[in-house]
Amino acid sequence: MGGGDRVWYTRPVMEQTWTLKAALDWIAEDLRRRDIPSPRLEAELLLSAVLQTDRLYLYTHFDRPLDDAERGTLKSAVSRRRAGESAAVIIGKKEFWSLDFEVTKDVLVPRPETETLVEATVDRVSAPSRILDLCCGSGCIAVALATEFPDAAVDAADLSGAALSVAASNVARHNLAHRISLYEGDLFDALPVGRAYDLIATNPPYVIDAEINTLAREVRAEPRMALDGGPDGLAIIRRILSDAGAFLKPGGWLFIEMDPRQVPVVARELGPRCLGVAGDVVPDLAGRERVVCLRLPV
Repeated sequence: MGGGDRVWYTRPVMEQTWTLKAALDWIAEDLRRRDIPSPRLEAELLLSAVLQTDRLYLYTHFDRPLDDAERGTLKSAVSRRRAGESAAVIIGKKEFWSLDFEVTKDVLVPRPETETLVEATVDRVSAPSRILDLCCGSGCIAVALATEFPDAAVDAADLSGAALSVAASNVARHNLAHRISLYEGDLFDALPVGRAYDLIATNPPYVIDAEINTLAREVRAEPRMALDGGPDGLAIIRRILSDAGAFLKPGGWLFIEMDPRQVPVVARELGPRCLGVAGDVVPDLAGRERVVCLRLPV
């Protein structure tokens, strides 16, 4: 253990019962010292996962002692968080669009800004019959859209077979295997010939490759293939825009999540050049321009 690390159990703690309150307080302080955001919340998430209970239980059973097995499991979880793994991957699940999703090291962890993508589709599209989630990863967008549009058939495609295995688990978890079809391959090449969509939603790789090493450690631990958008972050987005017109029905919609710095280029330059239309822009909850919405003429 490095010189800056505090030992797991200080002598006073070893001499007294290790309660839920003591565990929560210690973990939260340990994570705070490491500049991990929301350390108390993360402590609650890790401890409730170890105990296989909800967070409320921790506060209604403050004095409940941890047994040796629970302490060992908790120690392992905190050590992994210190090493840069995200709490979601350690726990194995993450909430998105008020739904629970399995997450592993093979997929991006669903994030609140991607809910902006789903919300934009719900606000603009009425009764689509066929939907595509391109670069689907964990399948969170596909499942959310299938939930919001119960009469639609949904396709989800990804280049990563490992990611599609996670997506298949999430599709089954939400009892949607009869409505969501998964395809492995490179963007639109993965899809059946002749397939056309009312709505395509995508959270593609869009991080500028030179900036990946500046991301938080837990983000850098996620699949690079799902992050790396090339020299300007637009390599995959350009390909999507170039080909999307052939897979959209007249009046069909394309929704793309991206870095706010990329939004003006996509909405005002690439959209008109590739699809003949400019894009509407939707900000995320932090007020940053996050999603570009493009609609083909009817």
